Parts: sequence; structure tokens; C-alpha cells
Amino acid sequence: MDQDWDRYRILGEQAEASSNYPYAEAMWAMTVLIAQHFGDKDPRTPYSLDSLSRSLMRQQKFTLAEHFLSKAWTIKTQVISASALEIATTMNLVAELYYRQGKYPDAIQMCKKVHGIYSSSYGPNHPKTHEIAGNIAMLEKMANPVPVQTPVQAPVQAPAPQAVTPAPTASTVSQAAVPAPASQAPAAVNPAPSTNKKRSGMPRCEVCGSVMEADWCFRCTGNSVKAVNPGQQLT
Repeated sequence: MDQDWDRYRILGEQAEASSNYPYAEAMWAMTVLIAQHFGDKDPRTPYSLDSLSRSLMRQQKFTLAEHFLSKAWTIKTQVISASALEIATTMNLVAELYYRQGKYPDAIQMCKKVHGIYSSSYGPNHPKTHEIAGNIAMLEKMANPVPVQTPVQAPVQAPAPQAVTPAPTASTVSQAAVPAPASQAPAAVNPAPSTNKKRSGMPRCEVCGSVMEADWCFRCTGNSVKAVNPGQQLT
């Protein structure tokens, strides 16, 4: 039995060192089973319970971890009257459980109790005392985060709307391409030459008085009629 317990203990510690918590859980569970033959007064029993609880909580198996921590606490405080340092080991695991559950105020309270035990047993300058003090500072920051103030920015004014140029259509393109004809003054129309002067200077028929354009009158059809020039009186 003793050799079996030692073998599983070594395997469990090696698995925890490599963060192989499922395998560590299996090994520590075997130590708990073997420790039942030793009885609760044997220190290997609470040690096995503490170790199994640690591997369980690091897998987020909080209910089981709390169950075995409670058993270890009961044995240490009521059965074997363990030393303050042995009790502080279980208290430190309880603080880690609270931390993983997000119960920061409870974790801080438990860590302060452990810090008091370490300061009395190891002294204020011991590495374990400094370690637990650092844990307390970290938990206090997490429990009371400093709010981040965002700078206030001046309101941004929207730009004034601009006139939108309509898209060109086929008609506007054709109008732009073909220039409008230049306004031209109407060409002066020369009046038809008057024939009055020409006709006034031509001879007239002695019979009808019509203008004769030949030696005879077209109106009277007389070809022997003498032409009378304007301004000449008939005799």
C-alpha cells in the first residue's frame, strides 16, 4: 500500500508539473482511494485530498474540488489537530478556488489569513510570505478596477450641403455640342428696278397713248402709226 501510494503520488506531481490536469486527477484519485486504508489520522489522507482538489479546480470542476477541500479541512481541524502551516495549505487552496470562481473579496479574506500564518511561521521576508502578499495585491486590483476615463471630444459639425449637379442627359449633351447660330442681320433686298423711267422715255402711240416699245403699237396693232416722244405735242 505504501509503495502504491508513493508511486501514484509521484505520477500525480509530475502530471501537475506539465499541466496535465486530467491525468493528475486520475493519479490523485488513486492516492485518495489508497489513503482510506490508512485512516483519517494519517497525514497522507488530507494531503491526497488537497492534491485532488487542486487538479479538479484547475479543470473548472469547482463542485468536486470544494467537496474534497471540505473533507481535508474537517480532518485537519477536527481529527488530527494539524499545525497552522498544514491548515494554511488548505486555506490557500480555498483562496485559489474563490479566485477561479470570481469571488475576489472571499479570496482576499482567505489570503490575508494565510499571510498572517506565513508571517508568524516563516517571517515577513520569506519568499512564501512575499508570494501571498503579491496575490493579495493582485486580487485587490481585480476586485476594485480603476475606471478608465474616456476623453470628451468636441462635437463634429456636419458640412453644409452642396448643390448637386444633375447628370447630363442626351438632350443637354446635344445642345452643348451644337453651337447656336449667330444672329445675322437680314440681307438688304434691292428693290426691283422701276420701269417707269424707262417707259417714260419711250415713244407713245398717237392713237391710244400707250408706250411703244417698237415702231408699232402692240395695243393698236398699227404698224404705220408714228411714235410720239414724250414732251412732243401732236400737230
